Amino acid sequence: MTTVLVDSVRSMDAQIKNAKKLDGLTVIIKKPEDILNLKASNLFGILMVYSEDYQLLYRAIDAVENVPDIIGEVYTKGVRGFLLPNRKFNDESNISIAVTRELNSRNMIMDVSLCSSHVINEAALESTQPLVVSKALVPQQHSFAEEERIAAYKMVAQTGGVVCAVPELEAPAASVSDAARNGNSSENSMHITIDKYVAYVDFLRRHLGINHVAVSSGSYIDGDENIVDYNLFAKSRWAAVACRLKAAPYYYHDEDITRIMGRNLRRVYLEILLGRTKQESVASLDKGRVPDTCAPGTVFNSQERKCSPVSCLSKKACPENRICQAFARECVGGEETPDVPCPQFSCCREGEAINEETGLCVPITCAAKRACAKHTVCYNTTTSCSQSQQWCPQFTCCHENAAFNNATNECELPE
Repeated sequence: MTTVLVDSVRSMDAQIKNAKKLDGLTVIIKKPEDILNLKASNLFGILMVYSEDYQLLYRAIDAVENVPDIIGEVYTKGVRGFLLPNRKFNDESNISIAVTRELNSRNMIMDVSLCSSHVINEAALESTQPLVVSKALVPQQHSFAEEERIAAYKMVAQTGGVVCAVPELEAPAASVSDAARNGNSSENSMHITIDKYVAYVDFLRRHLGINHVAVSSGSYIDGDENIVDYNLFAKSRWAAVACRLKAAPYYYHDEDITRIMGRNLRRVYLEILLGRTKQESVASLDKGRVPDTCAPGTVFNSQERKCSPVSCLSKKACPENRICQAFARECVGGEETPDVPCPQFSCCREGEAINEETGLCVPITCAAKRACAKHTVCYNTTTSCSQSQQWCPQFTCCHENAAFNNATNECELPE
């Protein structure tokens, strides 16, 4: 499924005409069933998003009462998305409020990519449905403006919406060309690379949560002179991005990658077309939400979607009838990953301790239920352990007919 920007009735008609030419291959997304049936039907879904020239649009919408007619016209043509112009909600005309309410009443997707942080905040408060940012540009450097932007994106996440990172930089391409002409292209920080892009995807994930981040190709990815990294320029760019997210230092699980690669956007589109409110969207996510932080002694296990104990600091490391004992276990692959947390402890019964060689709990006193075999009697002893063997047994097992000599710590059979 892909979204296509249309800026006139002519371009809408062209998309519909092209879809008819490819009948049996494509479908214009108009209702929830169109999304739900895509996988079974093997059709390619096209979601039309309206992006009329905003000066012309707001000249046409010169009064609040004109809003239903203007939006109704594009809705009838099959448009189900709308790029909200960067216009304040608290101006005298109240047109932005009227547009938002009309989009909500028709269950149309509201894209706030072109809005300022202030307008995004207003839209998040006014809208009754989740919002979408289809184009979140990679920032050049950390700044106060970027902090404001992230705060606005968090407002989008709080509606149950999604923010799409695109492999494009905030600075205009012209400045990159100027730098290249000056001989600085090889070291220019304005060139977008796959490492910079993947780092930004992960940055959004850490701030917004895995359920609210997606990737998007943007408008001109195949011809953008900012893209000098072959991994992004190639048609296999998304496979390369997925591989980077799965590898160090990110270690994303396959399920999280599929969310970022399309499932999150599909969920939001479907919820809006179904008429679900932002409260309902957030409530559905809360049932399986990834915790922001895990308790001491635990790390998030993305395979099981929960926090798993990794040390005795965790209160849930061992059952009540077991004793947690620290053990420096070597992890698979030499390091711990979010997919496979590596517990540094073992749960032993009373009278047991860790065998540092095997990591298993072994009896060390007669308190251990399995200290001695059947038809033998357990006697506690005092044995000096070597420095390398801290788990040496402190007991002796004698045959039930034998006696135990405390002086020699040996079993003596009757004469």
